[in-house]
Amino acid sequence: MNYQEKMNYWKDKEENQLPKDEQFKRIENALKKYNTCALATGYDNFIRCTPIEYTYFKQALYFFSEGGLKYKALEKNKNVCIAIYEPFGSGPLFGLQVSGVMEEVEFWSEEYQEIVAYKKYPEKQIKAIEMPLWKLIPKEIDYLDGTLKKEKVNVRQHWEVSND
Repeated sequence: MNYQEKMNYWKDKEENQLPKDEQFKRIENALKKYNTCALATGYDNFIRCTPIEYTYFKQALYFFSEGGLKYKALEKNKNVCIAIYEPFGSGPLFGLQVSGVMEEVEFWSEEYQEIVAYKKYPEKQIKAIEMPLWKLIPKEIDYLDGTLKKEKVNVRQHWEVSND
């Protein structure tokens, strides 16, 4: 198999992209629509893929997590990727892949409290267990939407997040 060719399959098809503002709108709407993803973490020969709930808020994704093997990877490597998708056969092809860097949100900081309030979580319960909160800052997002064929644009849209 020609791995290089397969690796570049989508890169060769990046013409017919939506305007950036329209890409962002569709990506943001999709991130708001769903709340569950597969979170991939890893370092060296250790990899982990964890189903986890997320909250999209202020152009970042937030994850509350008591623990688990994902922490083994996050201790050494904060680069992660998540996948959000519709089951195959349930309608037009749809999925998002978000790559970026995880940051731990300081317990009970202003940002932490903002997410607790947004989620309407009981403060007393969260404080009692000191639930860790993580924030994913997206760097790249791949948006796959089969309905885009009707608009005569590529079904795969690639978004690189600028730090401006």
